[in-house]
Amino acid sequence: MASREEKENIAAGLHLGIAKRVGNLAKRLGIKESVGFVGGVAKNKGLRDALESFLGVIFAPIGEDPQITGALGAAVLAKEMNG
Repeated sequence: MASREEKENIAAGLHLGIAKRVGNLAKRLGIKESVGFVGGVAKNKGLRDALESFLGVIFAPIGEDPQITGALGAAVLAKEMNG
């Protein structure tokens, strides 16, 4: 902000930087046609848009709150493993 840059541009730059870092890791793992974006950070529209743009994908819609999907999946897996 010392350079009088707009707050929105600073936030966009941060989102792009994070998207590049995370996106490169995801590319190394391999990107499928259908990709989900979960966790609390999935609620950040700016980061979501930047990551979709960087990866060239559209994230699959998540029916539940993205912040709890990991916990739901773990609960389902635990139930399946323990009968």
